[in-house]
Amino acid sequence: MAKAKSLVVTSLFASSDIGNVRDNNEDNFIVANLMNGESYNFPQSVKHQIEKNRLLIAVSDGMGGEQGGEIAAAIAVYGLKLELMRLLKSQNDDSEVDLLIKALEKVNQIIWQTSQEIEKLRGMGAAITAVLILGTRAYIAEVGDSRAYVIRERKIKQITTDQSLFEMLSQTGSFEGKVPSENTRNIILQSMGGQEKIHVAVTTLEIQLGDYLLLCSDGLSNMLTLSEICEFISQSSNLERAGAKMIDLAKERGGDDNITLVIANFEGTALSRIGNKSITQSIEVLTAFNPLTRDVERRVRRITQQMGSGELKQNPSLIFRSTLGIMPPSEYPNRSQALNESDKSIEHLYNAGKQLSSVINQVQELESWLEKQGRLDPTLQKAIVHLEYAIKNTQKIEIVARKARSLIERLSAKPSYPIDKKT
Repeated sequence: MAKAKSLVVTSLFASSDIGNVRDNNEDNFIVANLMNGESYNFPQSVKHQIEKNRLLIAVSDGMGGEQGGEIAAAIAVYGLKLELMRLLKSQNDDSEVDLLIKALEKVNQIIWQTSQEIEKLRGMGAAITAVLILGTRAYIAEVGDSRAYVIRERKIKQITTDQSLFEMLSQTGSFEGKVPSENTRNIILQSMGGQEKIHVAVTTLEIQLGDYLLLCSDGLSNMLTLSEICEFISQSSNLERAGAKMIDLAKERGGDDNITLVIANFEGTALSRIGNKSITQSIEVLTAFNPLTRDVERRVRRITQQMGSGELKQNPSLIFRSTLGIMPPSEYPNRSQALNESDKSIEHLYNAGKQLSSVINQVQELESWLEKQGRLDPTLQKAIVHLEYAIKNTQKIEIVARKARSLIERLSAKPSYPIDKKT
């Protein structure tokens, strides 16, 4: 009976799609049992006694060099598995978070040295978000801008914070509310192999009964809102179906990047629900990415010089002002109204597209009926062409509205950027 009470059941699904634009897929992922090194196929459901529940879940988004992104992402996920297995088997007094950080630092060194030694791989790197699960506790590490979310009782929380120039610019009070350029979204401040040393952000979460974890590359997170992700996962009884629908939607909205996701759902007798504790209360930041380190500051200075901004060029540290807590974090007072209005506009645009499609069907039926009567009218065909053009424009506007909604959601929230006390 004791064994039956200590079981963790993890249901898993993972998928990676090249998207609509890219010529190759530079994303990679892994879900592995760190007890024996087994990498799982999907969909999959695995059962472990709590003391043997050692899982690695990771998503990596590669970049740079001739096929360098693919190589960097592959080294990131598979190298992390091997290094974690080695460290977990060794006898040492390191904490779980230290093990995870050491493993990522070692893999970063491998990618960095490889890029320095092989000319065609010069400049390669990879973002990575990795979850080390030991028993019922998850340790979530991040380098770059791939994301991790937890969904609990139909509520969602983003665990990671993008280590991108866009995110840092979005949090500063130095720009007086001006929205940073979308071009800054793709500029990440550190990556695996992008520099000799990395600063790993780690958050921990006690897993509760029924929790979902989602790890994904920005090819997914840039195309779907938090509420959409939450709805797809929490309202679906099938992880494979939920994952496929999210990837399809990301592709419908452009699919201009590779799209990768891993979904995990946790059940079993070892897990319980901890009262009324919210997701935020369950999450603890152990170490955070600190942009105020010398190597990151040098990178930011190079970026800002390239951007050619006057004030920012002279003093790039301005972008981190709110990170230091100089400006008190606050939430936009009309946030709910702005989000509701955005949701309404998106719904109206979606319905307008459906109604226009219905009109096309009616016009086509009329055209068919007239043809049977021996009557033809070329203006009907012109009307159909114009209606189809209107539908395409409506869909484009809907995509813009969704992106605006995502921006409102991001910028209006109360910022939270704790500084790593170790630095």
